[in-house]
Amino acid sequence: MRFKKNVNRFSLGVEIELQLIDKKTMDLRPCSQQILKNLKQKTKQVKSELFQSMIEINSRPHTQLVDLQSDLQEQVYLLQQSCQKMDVALSGTGTHPFARYNERIVTPEPRYKDLIIKKQLIARRLLIFGVHIHIGCTSKSETIELNNFFIHYLPLMQAMTASSPFWQGKVTGLLSSRPTIFEALPTGGHPEIFKNWKHFEETIHFMTKTKSIHSHKDLWWDLRPSPEYGTLELRACDGLNTIQEVMGLCYLIQGLCHLFQHQKKPMLPAMLPSNWIMRENKWRACRDGIAADLITPNYKLVSFKKSFDKLITSINKSNQKWRNDKFHKNLINMRKSTSALRQLRVFKETEDLSKVVSFNCLEFERSYR
Repeated sequence: MRFKKNVNRFSLGVEIELQLIDKKTMDLRPCSQQILKNLKQKTKQVKSELFQSMIEINSRPHTQLVDLQSDLQEQVYLLQQSCQKMDVALSGTGTHPFARYNERIVTPEPRYKDLIIKKQLIARRLLIFGVHIHIGCTSKSETIELNNFFIHYLPLMQAMTASSPFWQGKVTGLLSSRPTIFEALPTGGHPEIFKNWKHFEETIHFMTKTKSIHSHKDLWWDLRPSPEYGTLELRACDGLNTIQEVMGLCYLIQGLCHLFQHQKKPMLPAMLPSNWIMRENKWRACRDGIAADLITPNYKLVSFKKSFDKLITSINKSNQKWRNDKFHKNLINMRKSTSALRQLRVFKETEDLSKVVSFNCLEFERSYR
């Protein structure tokens, strides 16, 4: 399998899946094809998604967070200009509070049609929205080591990005219900652990040989090596509804890369917690968000906030130059509040899911001004 060596180590590229909201009904509107047609001459960084009521913006890879933020803001601005002409708003939360997946129109592309045919109802339920981060890697071995390193921190990132407390018009009891949809796919959710790049290649070979997948692009793991880009792709996080939260997450990932760089030993599979601990911590992060108590490898319970604070201290020690007041503030704010909690507060006050959607749209719009 060809691996494109990334010359910019730990560069970050961001993909953001967004909801297209009808301003009158607050429901999703299937208008992505018209929007993309309008944007064709302006940008190639806005793309279609599985359903026509979804759309995705992609940044270019950047080593500097300030450049990454400017890139994302530019793409959102172009998208907003097109949406305004159609009386459409945008939202970046992990699920739409009341939209029905069985009413969605599939985007007319061969890959999506094939997905629906093979996965049937499971694929039609993928009315979910996330933020994916590509991390630049310089070698195959580094990609696998980074994969095994980041597995440790997935519950923290899952908790702090929780933004999907509603599903099909119901309060789920989870702050992040989006991962439970992905877990229904045989190639979705909890990431695989690899000994080395050869192990990864063998896995892909046998999955392809048995027609389980067409290629590695059919893998929707929370972490996924992407050889064609020379990156490790982080896919675990719910959609983030503000640019401040997106940049706070990117800032944390940048800090974790510094921590990885300064570790004394390579990250081996044997150093990971038990599989049941990793799955239990993911569940707790989805259910309780930043109020979760997480299990340590030595079977103790530690609150999300203590785990978060300890991690930030470790990153600061590994790289004194990491701290950037602007992005650091964004990250610390994610320790205190999440989109899921804000949405639930609005619903408690109004008992109206349309008002929740309206709040989400306004929050998104204001953050990108």
